[in-house]
Amino acid sequence: MNIQAQLCGIILIIIMILFYVRYKSLRLNTQIIFQCLLVVVLFCVLFDMLSIWAIVRLLAKSRTAVVVICKAYLASLVLVGLAGLLYECSGVYERQKKFVWVTMCGLGVAIVYIIIIACLPINISKHGRIVYTEGSSVLMTYLGTCSFLVVNFILTIKKRRQANPRRT
Repeated sequence: MNIQAQLCGIILIIIMILFYVRYKSLRLNTQIIFQCLLVVVLFCVLFDMLSIWAIVRLLAKSRTAVVVICKAYLASLVLVGLAGLLYECSGVYERQKKFVWVTMCGLGVAIVYIIIIACLPINISKHGRIVYTEGSSVLMTYLGTCSFLVVNFILTIKKRRQANPRRT
């Protein structure tokens, strides 16, 4: 198992969370959503490590459990894309009904992507120390995550004057 990069990522995220929690400030919407983003990213990295462990240790015993764990990791990637979009929107649509609308639409789209990911097949490959997943479920994850990134990028460019100047 090669999980050194994920362990480093977890350490960095935990350090960021600890610094952020210790810093006393107003509990603004953007700060709350940023903390949620950090937690979602932390869970994504944990699911990445869990999927690697499951492929290496459980594939011969219970393929179903490995598939469920790997698809949970793929779903967490889509949730990271959604959390990034919501963080960007929290700065642009602060205290507006539009933010609630964007949140509901984004959550709906993410749920649809996750359901499709859960239904599509996934192939699990293990070649020595190299383990990975492939197939239509993974491609749908790429599509879902990239769609959130593209919308986030377009929103950033389109609404750059409305964003908080201290964060840009």
